[in-house]
Amino acid sequence: YGSLPITSAREYPKIRSQLGFHSVILNCSFKSAYPIEECQEIAAAIEKSQVSITMKVGPDGQMFGSVTARMIADALAEDGIKLETKMVRLDDPIKDLGVFPVRVHLHPEVDATAKVWVVEEKARE
Repeated sequence: YGSLPITSAREYPKIRSQLGFHSVILNCSFKSAYPIEECQEIAAAIEKSQVSITMKVGPDGQMFGSVTARMIADALAEDGIKLETKMVRLDDPIKDLGVFPVRVHLHPEVDATAKVWVVEEKARE
């Protein structure tokens, strides 16, 4: 199906249910001055989403590398919400497995919190 341009975040749930989970992309960027109402609707979609990021883990349980804002933005894009990386606000990179609330800054007056699961990548047998 590819991605479809949508004119309003209000169309997101309807089109998403008609075409499938990964078919619609909400585009949000600092350059395009979205009205606050649309940013609030995109924030509601982010609040409902949960994304998983798999990371390699050593035998001692220590993660190789860390989860960055770019990885989170890419995971949200796979969930149908395309954001600029700089909208994902991390105080520090995530270096542990677990569930983390991550702030997404959409508008000077609108922030959302995405739930990010960092899980161990299973070894191939």
